Order: sequence, then structure tokens, then C-alpha cells
Amino acid sequence: MQMKMAARLKTAWSKRPLLLFGLPMGIVTVGVSLLLGQKFLRSQSDPAPALTPPPLKTDNNVFQSGLTNSLSGQNSLPPDLFTASRPSGPTATIPTQSTAPSPSSAAIPNQPVAARPLPPRQVPAAVAPTKGAVPEVRVAIARGAKSLPIGSSTGGYLVNDNGRSLTSLTADQAVTVQPNSQGMLVGDVQVPASIWIKPKAGGLFYLDGRWYRGRLRLLVEADGLTAVNYVDLEQYVSSVVGAEVSPGWPTAALKAQAIAARSYALAHSFRPASRFFDLGNDQRWQVYQGVEDEWNTTHQATNATRGIVLSKDGSVLVSMYAANADIVKNVFGGQGMSQTGAYELAKQGYSYLQILGNYYPGAGLSQIRVQ
Repeated sequence: MQMKMAARLKTAWSKRPLLLFGLPMGIVTVGVSLLLGQKFLRSQSDPAPALTPPPLKTDNNVFQSGLTNSLSGQNSLPPDLFTASRPSGPTATIPTQSTAPSPSSAAIPNQPVAARPLPPRQVPAAVAPTKGAVPEVRVAIARGAKSLPIGSSTGGYLVNDNGRSLTSLTADQAVTVQPNSQGMLVGDVQVPASIWIKPKAGGLFYLDGRWYRGRLRLLVEADGLTAVNYVDLEQYVSSVVGAEVSPGWPTAALKAQAIAARSYALAHSFRPASRFFDLGNDQRWQVYQGVEDEWNTTHQATNATRGIVLSKDGSVLVSMYAANADIVKNVFGGQGMSQTGAYELAKQGYSYLQILGNYYPGAGLSQIRVQ
């Protein structure tokens, strides 16, 4: 199975050879500037924290049955995975799950790799997390769909590209979107071929079984509906870390994964996959499944590295990574991070800086600044 996946990845990779190189920063609307580190950091270790199980949801009245809306065909949404208070920001309550999810692309090995010294590498200098704003990324979370259920945890509005309100959504109620010759139908309301779902008061939006942060754009393309999540880069990274590796891994491995995921996403924002989105949401890109993959540990690793990316020669590094060293070698020519390798190094006490220096030789760390 893994060999087939590697073959598919290799075929896809051969069509995008430029991804092996850093992407020119240029002058971009987000005004990202890089502050390149110039010093070495002594070895440090990150103790593995205990994974805090998320609390069970006790609010059983989330569906608010009996609510009405101008849209027809509504159905109650599944719980939005958050407590009734829904605190905002990076310290939000952790989604409800009974156990830590298994990593999508890297499983914890049964037999630990024997400890051995790392080869000599330049360790990138530490960079302070940014406290300023960060850019949004545009992630395609559905493509070619013939219909999609949508909703909002707090209620919200459907607006057109000019920001004019078209209709409203009732909190925790689902409605189906279908393309037609005039654009699309949201319930029984005709809307244009491009609309936006904007939840009220910082709420979450619902799409096809999952909850997401940020905004949602729905587009009608030749093969069906395309759904694009406009999401804060840091919120995106916190979810990707929980989807790509286990949230119970040592802090050093989670920090290294957060920086690699952030760098990969930002690099693609300068060379987007489409005029409508920067990157996809599956293993061809990075696995992204919304708030269900956010955990206390992924929030902590993301916040501790906020706005920090890998850079080389003045450009953001396209930081490739895969489950193990064999895939990195066969698909990426050995250039990238092995996730299980990072896990083993973190278990042995290596810091996230040493892990990054081992897998991305010659790279430095830089800080995103949005002007």
C-alpha cells in the first residue's frame, strides 16, 4: 500500500519539479519580510508534555430544534465539537475526541530506532515567534462536488462577491447547495456561481461532515462545486500538525512539523495551485480536516513557533516531508523530513532546531511580517 502511495506521489511530483527549489518572495500583498537568523544555537531538549484529553461535550441542546429559516430542506447539524461558550483564539477548547487520533501519514514505530549521533549539521538560529498579524491561506476542501451540505455554528450570511447579503443561515442548521445553470441553489434560494459563507461572531462553518474556522467560498466550476476555506495561517497549521502526526508526540517533533507545514503552505501562497486556491487538503499537499485535528499540544507547538518559516537564499523553503526516510528518498530525492525520523530524534532529546537542521541542511529560520 505504501509503495503504491509512494509511486503515486512520485508521479505527481514529477509534474511539479520546481517545488524542489525555494520560491522567490517578490513583492506580495501580504508584505512578508524575512529576518534571517545568523547564529548557532546550542543543543536543547524539549520534554514531551502529557496529552490532555479533550473534555466531553455536556451541552445537549446544541441543535435548538424548532428554529426556522428562509431556506428550505434544513437538517440539524452534528455537534460543532466545541463547548457552548466557544472561546475564541488559539486557546479555544479542544475538540471532543475520546482518544488521540492516529497520524494520517506517520505512525509511531513499534520498535524504537537505536540512538546514534547526528551527522554534523548547521543548526538554524532560534527566531522569536511573531506577535503580529499573519496571512490567510486558501485551501480547497472540496472539488467536483455535485452537492454539499453547509451550515454555521453561530448562524451567518451568504454574500456575493461584492459583499451584498443574499440570505441567512440559522445556527446549527444544515442546508444543501447544488449547482445549476444559473449558478447554484442554496436550499430553494437561487444564488450566483460564486458566494461566501460568513459565520457570525467568529463562529465555525460546516461543510460536508466537518467544522472549519475562517470563511468559506463556494464556486461553480465545470466539474461541480469547489469549496475554498480562507483561513488564518496559524489556525491552518495547528490543524495540519494534528492530522499529519500524532498530537501525543514529543514537543520538539510537533514544533518541527509546525514549522515545516507553515513553510510549505506559505511557499504555495506565492505559487498557488489555482487562481482560486493555494493548495489542496489531502496527502498530495498537506492533510487538513478543520478543527477536529486541533489539540492542546498542536496549539502549543503552533503558538511557540508562530510565524516562523524555513528560508534559504532569501526565499521561503518548500519544506517537503513524508512518513519515513524511504518515501523521502524515493519521491523527493532524499530532500525532506522523515516524520518518524523526527519522532525518534525528539525521543532521544534533540531539539526542534536540531531536527530541522538535520533534515533541511543549510536552511535558516525567518519570521513572517505582514505589513
